[in-house]
Amino acid sequence: MQGAEQGQQYYDAKAYWEERARKYGSLCDGWKAIILSGGENYYYEYVDIVDKKATYSFIQVYKGMKVLDVGCGVGRWCVEFARRGAEVTGVDISGEMIRLASDNMRKEGLDGRLMVMSVDEMDFPDNSFDLVHCAGVLMHVTDPDKFRKSCLNIIRVVRPGGQILLQELAPRKRWKTELDGHMVGRTFKEYRDMFESEGAFLVKDAGVHLWARLDQAYEAI
Repeated sequence: MQGAEQGQQYYDAKAYWEERARKYGSLCDGWKAIILSGGENYYYEYVDIVDKKATYSFIQVYKGMKVLDVGCGVGRWCVEFARRGAEVTGVDISGEMIRLASDNMRKEGLDGRLMVMSVDEMDFPDNSFDLVHCAGVLMHVTDPDKFRKSCLNIIRVVRPGGQILLQELAPRKRWKTELDGHMVGRTFKEYRDMFESEGAFLVKDAGVHLWARLDQAYEAI
């Protein structure tokens, strides 16, 4: 994959996540496919409980809410949001992830729209969703051009006054090198500057970052 900066090579994201899904997707209800590899099942169950508790301290998900889960993986959050009555759309670059997510939704008796789609190539109409949820995705977009396109797409598809919940690694200082070639340690300021330059503003910041569409928000109230 040819990068945008001085001919730099970026990792093949689709191949990486397809392999990760095949390797870990059937373990621990698939949580390992989207959180970490290695460790005991009880650890992932604990992470799941804490993660959901933290998330719902920032957002409310209600019946009929239109939610997009970017990089949905095996459907962990799609299942969670659908249980609360949301109209869920999940996208992932990996077809194997989407297959696993579809299976998990079906096992729970839940409906959702799941499709293979890269965040930098999302083609949903503008203002399509009340909430865009993005957990551990942008930090894996190593190509700076694709990172920018990904952020712009996330902002574009959320409705005016809607919200964007980012759960990404955001160190105080940017990492000098990528981690294992597939993870970029962009700072919180880099994320904030990117989103605010395109009309989003920070609502809450406490490790979990909540953003909202500023443009036309008042007209939408």
